[in-house]
Formats: sequence, structure tokens, C-alpha cells
Amino acid sequence: MLKRNQVYEAIRKGKFFELQYSGMFDANKKRVCLTNCINLIKATKGKNLLVSSGLSSHIYHRSPVDICSLLLTLGMKRERAVKCLNV
Repeated sequence: MLKRNQVYEAIRKGKFFELQYSGMFDANKKRVCLTNCINLIKATKGKNLLVSSGLSSHIYHRSPVDICSLLLTLGMKRERAVKCLNV
């Protein structure tokens, strides 16, 4: 469970959080991965987030447009979604 005070303190100190979308390709981990991503997006309000694949196989890598679409679907604003990929 994320504690918002700890998240705000980390953001204030300049720390970044990493979202890995690799769990979305595993049927057993998909629900947990999506829930964690949504909670992290809500807690950080889209600030100080980095998005990475976390995959070892290049077959599952997605384009930046796909990742932006995913982040928009999960509730992030468009400007923040693009910034996550350009950091």
C-alpha cells in the first residue's frame, strides 16, 4: 500500500518512480500490475514517473505511442504521459 506522505516526500527530494509494463503480458500478473500502476499514477499525480518495459525479449516492447495510450487509459494526463517517455 502506498502512503501518500512518503510519495510526496520522495517527489520533493527529486526521486523518480519506475513503471514497468512487463507484468501486463502475464495473465497471472496483469490485474496486480494494472492496479499498482493506477495507484502509483494517482499517488504521484503523474509526477516523477519513468516508464520502462522490464522485458528481456524485444518481441514485447511497445512503441511510445502505445505507452502513451496505456498511460492515458490508466488515468494520466496527456502532457504527463509524454513527459514520462522523454525524461
